[in-house]
Amino acid sequence: TDITSKRQPTKPASGDRSQNDIALHHIRRQSIIKVIGQIKSASLTDIKNVITDVGEKTLQRELMSLISEGVVLKTGDKRWARYSLS
Repeated sequence: TDITSKRQPTKPASGDRSQNDIALHHIRRQSIIKVIGQIKSASLTDIKNVITDVGEKTLQRELMSLISEGVVLKTGDKRWARYSLS
């Protein structure tokens, strides 16, 4: 049996992101901001229902990034968390 054929492809290091990855990241962030702007106070479920092409964990990471940058405000905790534009 050839072991090398069963290896999973490795992900590039975070510094090696392609231009396409960077563009998708930017589009995803803008989509999240747009949804929050339209709903005013959006839950993760609200955002998930509109942005269906990425997973919940990816959306959570993007939201945490937007919060740390001061773009989005979070109120509440866990299931009751709401996101609004700052």
